Amino acid sequence: MRVMGLLTPLTVGFLLLGPGSAQEKGDGKSSDKLDGKWYVVRQEQFGNMVPAAVAKRLTAVIDGNKMEWYIGNPAPNMAATITLDPDKKTIDAKVTRGSLNGRTMVGIYKVEDGMLHVCWAEIDGKRPEKFATTKPGGGVFEYTIYSREPAKDGPPDPTKKGPPDRKDPPTGKRPKLADLKLTLPKGWEAKYSDTAVWQITNGGFAPSISALWMVRNYPKDADDLVKKMQDSDYFGNGLYLASVSEKGNLPDGMFVVGKFKLKTDKEAKQTGVVVIREFGGEKLRFDSFSTFYDDAKLLREALDICKSATFPK
Repeated sequence: MRVMGLLTPLTVGFLLLGPGSAQEKGDGKSSDKLDGKWYVVRQEQFGNMVPAAVAKRLTAVIDGNKMEWYIGNPAPNMAATITLDPDKKTIDAKVTRGSLNGRTMVGIYKVEDGMLHVCWAEIDGKRPEKFATTKPGGGVFEYTIYSREPAKDGPPDPTKKGPPDRKDPPTGKRPKLADLKLTLPKGWEAKYSDTAVWQITNGGFAPSISALWMVRNYPKDADDLVKKMQDSDYFGNGLYLASVSEKGNLPDGMFVVGKFKLKTDKEAKQTGVVVIREFGGEKLRFDSFSTFYDDAKLLREALDICKSATFPK
């Protein structure tokens, strides 16, 4: 069975184990034990980065042989009984609640520098051999990195307005993000969520572009954006710009296309598309990071979608 949608109860439930009845029994703090609460700091599905603004709402709790899944809400959408092999670093999860009730998920895990890494196979797929996802049908669905504490340098809440890092104050009136108009090529679709983020996807899940308001640390131009993405985890998803294939300034903003990687990666595998445009005196950010952009047609379509977005006058 193939998962056919980003952040459905199944896709989130595959790995994100959140606060609930398990949490009430206490959060383990020992780095060599999995029991306790974990916060998502980075998540990848089918080769695509889950937007940091979405991932930051997701947590994980493990209590002995029990796991529960949540998406920032008090009620679980999924639960499972797990079996761990500490020597082989394998994890099996028999689902006891949710749409996969009765099915078993197989994966691998490790703890490095106090961070928990977990990688799950597609349902009915073979157990992953390394910590990386594949395109749909390739066998590996999701790879998530957790921390015991929320990411201090994570992305700001897009629903809260804050002062930009510039001397000139915003002018005009920011339009409603829900009113954003997008010109979508065939095969693309767009949905607005209650987290104040647009998700623009191809084929239902890959690649995926997020669109949300920026609230701080505005770049001055394309060169400044390149520097910020090279020197820091600019989007709070653990990715750094490794090389630039295209960049430029727009009448209302800037864009950069290049290869991105984790600091610990030896090579950059994901192509990133980043577009920042100004509307009503404030900055709207479009970003997408995916291995699917090896397809030049998809890459060009993604860039054109971001450049052509408008608000009704």
